[in-house]
Amino acid sequence: MKTFDGILDEIGGMGRYQILAIFLLALIEIPSAFHNINYVYIGAKQDHFCAPSAELSAFNLTKDELKNYTIPYEVKDGTREYMKCGQFRRNYSSIGKNDVQLWLDEYIKENYTQPDDLPIEECSGWLYATSIYQTTIISEVSISK
Repeated sequence: MKTFDGILDEIGGMGRYQILAIFLLALIEIPSAFHNINYVYIGAKQDHFCAPSAELSAFNLTKDELKNYTIPYEVKDGTREYMKCGQFRRNYSSIGKNDVQLWLDEYIKENYTQPDDLPIEECSGWLYATSIYQTTIISEVSISK
């Protein structure tokens, strides 16, 4: 019985056929690897919160200000954890510029505490954090529940 080294000596080492076979396999496998790794980037879960009412766009609030104004939170270990699928139910069409300015003054001074008497409703849409990923398949299809 011949050994592996004996057979390799008989048929020859690295030749044209082996180089061609490796090249053809690489043509198939390299794009396949990109496809397999791609989901890490396009499927990443972005931090999200309920999209605020369209009426609030008139006040030019930042995303953080909107989140603090519309989303309930709990304080855990000294940090705020915002609800992912709930927001305060408010009549945003009756909120005036003075109401928002009073809230902003309290928010900037860090004296703001969230209201306990406001009911909470489910989201009708989401806003996504874009600090790490601008967009992912999660935000494009809006499947955050």
